Amino acid sequence: MVLPDPHRSRAVLLGTSRFTHPGLPDLPAVRNNLEGLAACFQDPGLWGLPAACCTVVADPVSPGDLIDPVHEAAEAAEDTLLVYYAGHGLIDHDTNELLLALVGSVSGRSHTAARYEYLRRDVNNARARRRVVILDCCYSGKAVGGMADPATMLADEASAEGIYLLASAPANKQALSPPGEPNTAFTGALLTVLTGGLPDAGPELRLDEIYRHVFYSLRGRSRPEPQRRAGNTAGDLALVRNRGWQRAPGAAPISLPAIRPSTPTQPRRIAIRERIKELVRDQGAAESFRCPVCQVTVKGESLIRHFDKHGPAESASLDPATLSLDIPPVFRRPRLVGERYQLDALIGSSRTVKVWRATDIRTGTTVAVKQQPADPDLLRAAQAAAALDHPLIVKVLDTLETTTRSGRPLHWIVTEYVDGPSLRDGPPPAVRAQPRWSEHIVAAVCDALDAGHRQGFVHGDVVPRNVIVHHSGPKLINFGLSGVHTPADRKADIRGAAQLLTHLLMHDKLIPPNLAEIVRKALDDQYPTAADLRDALSRP
Repeated sequence: MVLPDPHRSRAVLLGTSRFTHPGLPDLPAVRNNLEGLAACFQDPGLWGLPAACCTVVADPVSPGDLIDPVHEAAEAAEDTLLVYYAGHGLIDHDTNELLLALVGSVSGRSHTAARYEYLRRDVNNARARRRVVILDCCYSGKAVGGMADPATMLADEASAEGIYLLASAPANKQALSPPGEPNTAFTGALLTVLTGGLPDAGPELRLDEIYRHVFYSLRGRSRPEPQRRAGNTAGDLALVRNRGWQRAPGAAPISLPAIRPSTPTQPRRIAIRERIKELVRDQGAAESFRCPVCQVTVKGESLIRHFDKHGPAESASLDPATLSLDIPPVFRRPRLVGERYQLDALIGSSRTVKVWRATDIRTGTTVAVKQQPADPDLLRAAQAAAALDHPLIVKVLDTLETTTRSGRPLHWIVTEYVDGPSLRDGPPPAVRAQPRWSEHIVAAVCDALDAGHRQGFVHGDVVPRNVIVHHSGPKLINFGLSGVHTPADRKADIRGAAQLLTHLLMHDKLIPPNLAEIVRKALDDQYPTAADLRDALSRP
């Protein structure tokens, strides 16, 4: 078995060990992880990777600090590309995506972290014959197919030849950094195998051999069990030389049992079943739904019996907390809310909220309708926010209260419909082609904030997903729905605009010094009003 050619391979070791937000504790063991793996891979007795082919990034501040080295290595590697990340793993609660924490990341604010999806794309598009991704962070199992949808694009692409994904914890579990130990639990076990070797293996250690021994080492200590996904023969890739074999070549082989994928426990399967019953009750037993396991269309009244025919392994990827039922288009009937708004298409959803494009049948205009569980405070805030009037603020038009067939109350907020993407995934190319595009967007956002503040409202959540890029200019959604109106909250809006600018500037290679100074002043509350920040951004 041949080791990867060290001169035609690349390793990128990423880790965040310190954090500025008190909600994310520092992880000093991560620095030891990076040093240990770099020394391991560069050791001529193990892999012999040249220092120039092994990039170490400690404590990245921006997504670019983390993703750019991966992109460069993906372009350079011809034989093997290995990417490792250690730090806090976070979840985007709107999309259920895995996020990789940076120094300034804040839990619940997705734009302050790096999306694993961007790293995945670069690895997937690399020209290297073999690609290895190792994640040592909470919820890292989401990267190996642990998301709610069992047919995720990632899982499909991981089945391609030469891709190996190794995660330190299941999709719904936290990783472990034991106090007093030099490394995190997973990377410590990994380094033990890589540097000490295995007497039961051959002269080189294959990825699957490494994984099995790390798995049983952690299981034996009641620590989070790592996950893996291997495309075709990727698990047979020899990663390093086996020092254990060199020391004891005649040792008797030790047979480890195969690791079987976990299946839902009985309580979890019952929870899935009860969730399906609840959804059928809410939407109607007469409707036709796609089975969440096999995607066959089944009448609601027969769906539970159909689900029971599937074995536990087939429903292993279902999560009762996020499970939803889909009605195939051919069976969908026009639905009216409040005898006025016809729901035409679902345009966004999270665990508890759905947003529809709808038609106001009284006026014929297109509107957006947000459906969510009953929240009297939010409904009152939306009713008050209907008074907001500014061309860059999406206007609240109506609010409604209804109940489901099972009697569960729902609240609806109707707003004007804005056709365009949000800034959550960055600006569209047409916008980026314009000069000073980032300043113009944030200046417009500040203009909207200033108008709202002068009318007595606070936004409370100035983040990229709440800015829609419309052909007439950016528009702020969800203005006034936070229900907060204090001067301190207005300051938070201004800081949010500065953080939005930082998010947009990450898409540029060079950041003008004057903009960096503007951001610093805004974060230090040196602009009394949003109009002051707008004027600073509008100066030539």
